[in-house]
Amino acid sequence: MVKLRFLGACREVGRSGVLIESEESGDKILLDYGVKSDPKTLYPEHVSGRDLSAIVLSHSHIDHCGGIPMFYISGSVPLYCT
Repeated sequence: MVKLRFLGACREVGRSGVLIESEESGDKILLDYGVKSDPKTLYPEHVSGRDLSAIVLSHSHIDHCGGIPMFYISGSVPLYCT
């Protein structure tokens, strides 16, 4: 079974992020991690890069990719772009 957790962008423009978790393999894949121009709600819900198997970027608009560089400050996660 696969679980989807929406981290942001529900009922708003910006902060797109979806965590996809496989209960079978334990893999966690992050689909997008964007930002919003409002400083109070700049990023989606926090996700630790250490927990991720990969990041998939759907496209390079800031509301879908703006937060992705944060995952490379203290480590690396495989990044796949469409």
